[in-house]
Amino acid sequence: MGQKYICAKCDEVFDEDEAGVIYETIGEGVMRGQYPAESCCPNCGSTEFDEARECGECGEYYAECDMIYLDNWQYCYECAKRIHEEFEEKWGKIKPC
Repeated sequence: MGQKYICAKCDEVFDEDEAGVIYETIGEGVMRGQYPAESCCPNCGSTEFDEARECGECGEYYAECDMIYLDNWQYCYECAKRIHEEFEEKWGKIKPC
């Protein structure tokens, strides 16, 4: 499985080999032709996309910059928040002797 990406415009998650291609016309006369210029989102055609990472809790994909890393695990913000709240609730009930 190759690198996954997430579109900044439409949130489409796609594999590296699924990316669309924007072509550019280059050359003159018989040498004129369409050549690949850059990759784009296969859904909306945007060239704004980031590497995607899978949340270790919910399994959804998010932009790498939106992930929270903790003890070699990566979580989306919502899962990290829920895990933190559950931890606080559980351990907040412990009373010192």
